[in-house]
Formats: sequence, C-alpha cells, structure tokens
Amino acid sequence: MKASDLIDTLKQMIDEHGDQEVWLGSDYGDISHTHQALSIEDVRGAVLEDNAYSHSGLAVAEPDEEIEEIEDEIRRLRVIRLGRSKEEQAEIDRDVERLQQQADELRTPDEDNETVILITAYRPRN
Repeated sequence: MKASDLIDTLKQMIDEHGDQEVWLGSDYGDISHTHQALSIEDVRGAVLEDNAYSHSGLAVAEPDEEIEEIEDEIRRLRVIRLGRSKEEQAEIDRDVERLQQQADELRTPDEDNETVILITAYRPRN
C-alpha cells in the first residue's frame, strides 16, 4: 500500500465514521492466527533489509552501533583537540573528517534496500 492510498482510505473512514483512534492489526503468529490490535507509537521513514529471521523476509535496518562508536570517537577527538598545536589540530581535524566519512558511508542504505514509511506499534499496556 502506498502512503497516498492510506491517506485516501483514512479520509474516507473519517467521512463515514468520524475522527477515530487508529490501531494496527496483525497476525499474532500463533496456531489459530489470532488477529491482535496494537497501539501505534511512531510513524517514520525507514529502510528495509533482507533478514532470514523475519516472517516477511525483511527487517527494519536500525542505526548501527558502529556509527555510535565513531561519533563517540569524533566527540573525544574534538575535546582533546583543544590546547594542541596547530599541526596537532590539523592532524586531529583530518582524523575527524575521515571518521565522519566512515559514519556517512554506514548511514547510506544499500541501493537494493527500499525506503518505506514505518508504522511502529506495540501491544497495549495493561
């Protein structure tokens, strides 16, 4: 389903039934295929990637821990840069630039992976 199809359907539902709360329904995955209702917590853009552990064969690509480690190192280098000689600062600046390029490459999705609108839903809390 495309975003425009979802919008059209929601507009039609509002016209027919008023502005109601929206929940997400999904198959629980049990033997009787219980149709569960999940509360929507978030809507955002996401990248899908192949995943053998997923029933659909796809999973949401999450930010990589390696990116976080690189960003931590960049912050550390920026702190130690203070009070250094101009030559040392220039060397640290080159290291920061190299690390930033690595992080940017990790953030760039593979061309084979599709960008989608992801609706994240959770079971209602008791």
